[in-house]
Amino acid sequence: MSLLLIFAIAGVLGLLSALFGGGTELGPVTFPKLPGWARLSAGILGILLIGISLWAWWRFVSPAATAAVEPASTPALAPAALSGVAVPQAAPVGGQAPVILGIQTSLMANFAGAFVLAEIHFQDADGDVYEVAYTVIASSVPGVVVQPELITASPQEQKAGTVQTLEWSCQGSGVIVALKAVILDKAGHRSSLVPFVLDCG
Repeated sequence: MSLLLIFAIAGVLGLLSALFGGGTELGPVTFPKLPGWARLSAGILGILLIGISLWAWWRFVSPAATAAVEPASTPALAPAALSGVAVPQAAPVGGQAPVILGIQTSLMANFAGAFVLAEIHFQDADGDVYEVAYTVIASSVPGVVVQPELITASPQEQKAGTVQTLEWSCQGSGVIVALKAVILDKAGHRSSLVPFVLDCG
């Protein structure tokens, strides 16, 4: 700020020297008589110094400049985000997990060819089961994926105990797929994983 004031004062003095440098008296002050080129140089220098002072004040000191450099407010972060700890998913709400009572498989055939029928016996005390999902553990052929299936049994059937069937079309004799089944309910419960084998041998 003091440097800007010095520049401004020097600029004003330069302009005054240019205007009154011919030996003019201005009140108690008498300006020395300067040659024409000196007065011209003093005027140009004065204008430059005053311009630099005004520009620097506007750029760095004025309220608009200080407001422009104020850091933007940081949005509030949740405590978990600040600590870097992932927020776990909500735990299952009440009730009981479904239970897979057993899985039976049979090699069968129809007009389309051989297939394995898997019968998944299960029971759910709450009657809110909606899906059975499968995880392939090993396979004699690559790229085997068994898609999850919706369970359409009524709540009453689920509570009493019912069967969900899976029909696996054999893609050739000797094909064997080992997998695990899990049953999910709407409250977020999962049954235990139960292994079984689809054997087309």
